[in-house]
Amino acid sequence: MNHQDKNLATHDFRMNRTGLIFAVFSLCLGVGSAWGAPQDHWYAERERNFGYIGGMHQPIGIAHGNNGRIFVVEFYNGSIQLRDQSQGLITRRDSGENPRSATFADGRAYVVSAGSEKVYVFDENGTSLFSFGSNGSGDGQFKDPYGIAAGYHGNDLEIFVSDPTVDRVSVFDANGTYLRKFSTVDGEARGVAVDQNGSVYVADAGERVNVFDRNGTLLRTITGIAGDPYGLSIFGNRLAVGNADGNHDYVKIYDLNGSFVRQFGGDGTGNGKFRRPLGVAYDANGSLWVADYGNHRVQVFDENGTFISKVGQFASASTSLNNPMDIVYGLGTYIVSDSGNNRVVAFDDRKGTFSKILVNGGSGYAQVSGPRGIALDSQGRIFVVDRGNQRIQSYDSNGTHLNSFGNPQLFNDVWGVAVAPDGTIYVSDFGADKILVFDGSGNFSGSWGEAGNLSHQLNGPSDLHIGPEGDLYVADYYNYSIKRFTVAGELIVKIDLRQHGGSGNSDDRKGSRPRTVSVREDGLIITSAYYDHYRGKFWVFDKSGNSLWTRTKSWTGNNSGTRGCVAFNSMGKFVWVWDKYDQFARYHSTYRAGPWLRRDAIPYPMLISATQEFETTDLDIVYKVTDVDDANVTTGLLAYIDGDDSFDKILLPKTFIGDVTGKIGQNVDVNVTHSLSWDMPSDWNASVGTVAVEVFAKDDRELLDLHFVEIPGDENNATPLTINRFPLENDDFLAAYRYLLATGDTEIKLERGLVLMSDANTTPISPDTLSGLALWLDGSDIDGNGQPDSLNDGDLISFWKDKSGNDFNASQSEDTSKPVYRNTGQVPHLHFNDKKLKISTANIQAKHVFIVALSDETSRYKTLMAGAMHRNIRTSASSLRFNEKVTHTFAGTDRNYRVDGIIGNEFKLSQMHILFAELGSDSQGGGLYTDVNIGGDNGVNNHWNGNIYEILVFDEFLSGGQIKDIEWYLGQKWGIFGPGPNGYLAINKDVRVSGENFLLERMNLRPATALEISRAKKGTTPGTVNQFTPDFQIKPGGDPEKINEFTIETKKTGGMFVVPI
Repeated sequence: MNHQDKNLATHDFRMNRTGLIFAVFSLCLGVGSAWGAPQDHWYAERERNFGYIGGMHQPIGIAHGNNGRIFVVEFYNGSIQLRDQSQGLITRRDSGENPRSATFADGRAYVVSAGSEKVYVFDENGTSLFSFGSNGSGDGQFKDPYGIAAGYHGNDLEIFVSDPTVDRVSVFDANGTYLRKFSTVDGEARGVAVDQNGSVYVADAGERVNVFDRNGTLLRTITGIAGDPYGLSIFGNRLAVGNADGNHDYVKIYDLNGSFVRQFGGDGTGNGKFRRPLGVAYDANGSLWVADYGNHRVQVFDENGTFISKVGQFASASTSLNNPMDIVYGLGTYIVSDSGNNRVVAFDDRKGTFSKILVNGGSGYAQVSGPRGIALDSQGRIFVVDRGNQRIQSYDSNGTHLNSFGNPQLFNDVWGVAVAPDGTIYVSDFGADKILVFDGSGNFSGSWGEAGNLSHQLNGPSDLHIGPEGDLYVADYYNYSIKRFTVAGELIVKIDLRQHGGSGNSDDRKGSRPRTVSVREDGLIITSAYYDHYRGKFWVFDKSGNSLWTRTKSWTGNNSGTRGCVAFNSMGKFVWVWDKYDQFARYHSTYRAGPWLRRDAIPYPMLISATQEFETTDLDIVYKVTDVDDANVTTGLLAYIDGDDSFDKILLPKTFIGDVTGKIGQNVDVNVTHSLSWDMPSDWNASVGTVAVEVFAKDDRELLDLHFVEIPGDENNATPLTINRFPLENDDFLAAYRYLLATGDTEIKLERGLVLMSDANTTPISPDTLSGLALWLDGSDIDGNGQPDSLNDGDLISFWKDKSGNDFNASQSEDTSKPVYRNTGQVPHLHFNDKKLKISTANIQAKHVFIVALSDETSRYKTLMAGAMHRNIRTSASSLRFNEKVTHTFAGTDRNYRVDGIIGNEFKLSQMHILFAELGSDSQGGGLYTDVNIGGDNGVNNHWNGNIYEILVFDEFLSGGQIKDIEWYLGQKWGIFGPGPNGYLAINKDVRVSGENFLLERMNLRPATALEISRAKKGTTPGTVNQFTPDFQIKPGGDPEKINEFTIETKKTGGMFVVPI
């Protein structure tokens, strides 16, 4: 069965009758089996900060690449930055744990990692090529590699790596093949450099630099270098030496023979000052670049040590993103439109760290300004909505510009972009409420969409996504909805976030307006919404529109807002990125029920229009049901007064004008448009009002679409157990009953706001037909003659006739103590305000007492009815109580209270209630009432302040069914909503146990026993090992974050598990 949340479309209709009808019509837009759907759980596989876009964190080494590019080794991040002197940061790549230094030669960058005991090799664009080395002291292995340098022997490139732990330098060829090694002078080797003659310079912690030939013969030593000599670099006849000692923050310059030339720097944070100048590297022009480790920057100096410029600064994660607008996934990378920073950036999927700036900001032909939507096509091309420049830009996967299209005359306020498999490009215009269509070359071919708040209309379309079935998903911002259209613009499904915990308040700070949407290959939908200035929210829906999971991210602090984006990766995981504190979370789904299925075979009804015929009261409804397998589809209509889907507000449209065969009911024609004309006044006797209409559609599937799990037999029970994975809840049963009512099911009926068996009798009984009636005081029949009273409003009442036949009449002789009769604008009743009536000759063994009353006061306890020896029925604040001040109590420890047919003793003030009290079996003296006061006891402060409408006392215990009969009688008589007659199935928005069992029996199911549930839950309990998959275990003390094929839902509380009969 399919239905969807109501109030999807609003129309105003006028009728030439006695007034004006305002009718609200909505339609369930195709959802597949809207109850019992798998309730996925998702857990945050990783939640962290993005890293340091454009900044540095502890730079330790530098190498110069081609075309003015530099590689900067970041110790803290375990990464290497590739930077361009004009463009800035290009990309960041993982370079192992605790990287130390880098060198560049023959188009490759070599980075040594001390923590990983490897050398990582990248091409000139920062693409990882390979690595070599491993932990150990053997040939070609490392224990703690520090420095690295490249040199030539003839035409052969050789890579020199220092390793102080084993006191040696190892030599490799360009591809990482081990060649040889040589020992260094006893000390701790640091940086390495090679001059044009092939001599190898090795910095040593012993305040020196040792010089070797390429085979390791010591040639000379440069001494007197105070501190901890670290990085080395050679240009011509100059040797630059960095320093790792924080007390010697200088860079020293020597000639190659070891003669001191100059030093510069000193401790500080200003230009030209250092905090541990570790790495040094001359560029091709002789400028010296220094990795200023403690100041998180690289500084540039001329050959005389004069400061020229600096690159980078420390960037905490809180400055990385600024209003990210969209995110897509491709080839292991998430691509984000960083709108506030006017750029498009890429993040590594595995680590979640920044990897590359793809597009920079500006108005140039290849630049962007305030980018919004992003999409990838099948060729890996990136399409970006360049909002500020009112155009669409396309790039290859490396960020090279390919094409631009669109212009300010065509675009109003463009937001989203999506590319279909055939290359067609769809662009959402947020300002014009349209979808614009372009061919693969960017030529405009048309548009569709109209502005408005109806289901098929648009109001601020933002993000777009092409789903696996080829349909276009639209985040409809100001309609608070996700909508699925065909690419020609025909609505298929609408998901209204306001019906799934979102807010529809018009205040900007209180809404659930979808910003981005992404669809997985199985049709799973995720959307992020701008909830308010302090919260971002996302939902996960199945293809049918059932909400599977939601999360809200809250922050405290300023009004900066949250701008979350969502995307799925190739593994079906999704990432949620937001700019507050620059965080992202990657979520992983638990075991999903069955494989990823595309449920196109489920029928989807869609409202096309609803209009009132001119000068008539007829409502014309036009709708369509789409279904790919052309199954036997049954449809039905329900209408809800004031849009309230409570059973007492339901209307059953039955009267139609003209033939409706094939349009409504069984064997409805699918994939065609149907027109119905509903004669509303024939089914709804109202001149002015509001209704919402809901259309249902179901094929041959069961009413409750359950996913069953088969628990294998074990040593305790060889028979497999079949049980539903996800517990049924009240809403599941409610939806089933609404469908049955809508389709005119013959086994049930709707009467007096109740769902009943079709043969149930709803005529209330008379109390005097039950045995044991001892006292009956009726506020609508004060004199007990069965006729309307001739009293006037405000009359004092001295006598209240007992209608039970026992003549236990209540009376009062003193005018100052007489209650007042009220009948103006209300049902007739007696009003007590420190007044009371007395029955002097009573001798009632009360077992069950029913009182219809209204309380005006909360302070102190107030007595409704009192007997001798303080046997009282009273209230305290808003609770029904028994007075137990003496040994003889009215009720024992097993006493039973009910309010309006529901077990309990809580009720609302200033509202009529049916109050019920039952004698407990362990009472002494029991319910013996020899003298009875109505409206008070013998005290002076405990009188009832409020109304009393009716009192019934029985001196025999009634059956459960008889109690319900009396409550039903009182509820119908006094207009109290809540009690139902015997055999009713559902009331208000609540399905009774009898109603649940009725539906289950129709499906040949029954509730699972406690033993069956316990057996099914085995292996899903935190801290236990699943017996069928021993490698699957829920962590102790935590929620069951993962569910496998042998487990049932345990995270939710409540609900019903069922098994086949």
